[in-house]
Amino acid sequence: LFAEGYLEAALGEYEAFEKSAGAVGSATPRLELAALLRSSQGKAGEERSRVLEKLGRPADAADALAPLVAAAPKDVERGKRFARLLSLAGRFDEALVAARNVPADDAEFVQFLFELHQRAGHPERIVDDLRERVAAKPDQPEPLLQLADALVRLGRQEDARAELSSFLQRNPSAAGVRTRLLAALEAAQDFS
Repeated sequence: LFAEGYLEAALGEYEAFEKSAGAVGSATPRLELAALLRSSQGKAGEERSRVLEKLGRPADAADALAPLVAAAPKDVERGKRFARLLSLAGRFDEALVAARNVPADDAEFVQFLFELHQRAGHPERIVDDLRERVAAKPDQPEPLLQLADALVRLGRQEDARAELSSFLQRNPSAAGVRTRLLAALEAAQDFS
């Protein structure tokens, strides 16, 4: 409760800063405030979002972060955080849209995307998202391996095997994919 009081006070300070900065115009004598806002490059909004998140208000935190994400769509970490906040707020469809716009291929983020699809009630749609990522990087094994893993988790071992085999035909020297193909074949045998 004591910490929450500090967080509420910090939130009040960020809101006052943003309100004052919004009132600054070319004729306003407080030009230093406008310069400070420009130099912060949205850090006040980012910090406000973090305070709201700590207060257990993920929807408000996401709303505070939204303009910053729109202004810098290639900022991977900010995009990931935005999608996670939307998810915590129960706004799964919006979280999916945000997550699809994040140019990240790390396994943890792909797992998050898979979970979002499950929470939204359509886990199979992860396959479409991952196929788009494979199409964007057809000669890179990592997006393909993530697709194969998702297919196996969905019980579609034969589809995983077909995807891996197709990749190996195009890239015969990809040893990591060959190992995954063998694992997918083994999994397919276990499930038949």
